[in-house]
Amino acid sequence: MGRFPAGIGGKESSRCYGPSEPIHRVVAFWFPPCGSSSLTMFAFRAIRQLLEAILYFFSHLESEGMEAGQPTGRWAGRGAEMLGLKAGSPVEVEQFSRLCRNRHPGTGEKLGVRDSAGRRAYHDFVLAAPKSVSIEILVHGNELLLQCLRDHWEWFIKQLEERNGTRVRIEGQNTTRLTSNAIMGVFEHSRTRQGDPYKHLHVAVLGNTWDEVEQRWKAAEVSAIANDWAYLNDLANHDLARRVAALGYELEWNTNGFELARIAPEVRELFSKRSAHVKTLEEEIKAEAEQLARRVLEGQEPDSVLTTRLQWR
Repeated sequence: MGRFPAGIGGKESSRCYGPSEPIHRVVAFWFPPCGSSSLTMFAFRAIRQLLEAILYFFSHLESEGMEAGQPTGRWAGRGAEMLGLKAGSPVEVEQFSRLCRNRHPGTGEKLGVRDSAGRRAYHDFVLAAPKSVSIEILVHGNELLLQCLRDHWEWFIKQLEERNGTRVRIEGQNTTRLTSNAIMGVFEHSRTRQGDPYKHLHVAVLGNTWDEVEQRWKAAEVSAIANDWAYLNDLANHDLARRVAALGYELEWNTNGFELARIAPEVRELFSKRSAHVKTLEEEIKAEAEQLARRVLEGQEPDSVLTTRLQWR
């Protein structure tokens, strides 16, 4: 049976741009890079521009579905149900596109009050399985472990929705109120772009939420999730570990979480081509960031160019 480390508050990875950073400063980065062998259980980014939102839908969220010839995305969340998007029903691109544009997915009518230029289309949350769990499921074909992972994901999606909120600006207020409802597109993936086994889930939390107090749709605010990022990451690690250990697996803990003891480190490395790619990419991004930062400081290039270039890497 697996051994659990004492306490829930694990060490926050130095590779991550964590919740201490203002959210408008971290939207240009993945933290940590998707597909890394040292990937924590939970990471996210904001998708702001409509073009980027739709491109990312086809190039990443539904990439495996397009290859298979059928959509893999499904709707989830109380907010989705309120808009007539039944839980588990497939995510259609027209529905998704309308929601990204602050429109009703069925009628096309305006949903929220404001159509600001900098409005976030959605936040992409990534829930990742340890490499050894992915290998056990995808290489060894363990259906029981796959169901265990999916049960964990369903539980964690609810944790995200409970922390969804909206800003309150009426009558001189400047606060954030929890709404605990969300419009979510859920996309299950099974590999990295290099073809390595990698079970992970993308949860696209769309940019509107229903404010029960004001009785209207408003822009969603995920600051409660961002502020709880380190805690939620530990929570995800320990919940999945508890479920996997209950199946009888022995676990090995490390600074990034846990692995299945029965999958040797050299086997995990064999299926981690993405890790080497990510390391190289990180070095390239760091070098370009330093070069661009110097140009910004010297007045040669506006700050927005720096952010845009890094965002599209």
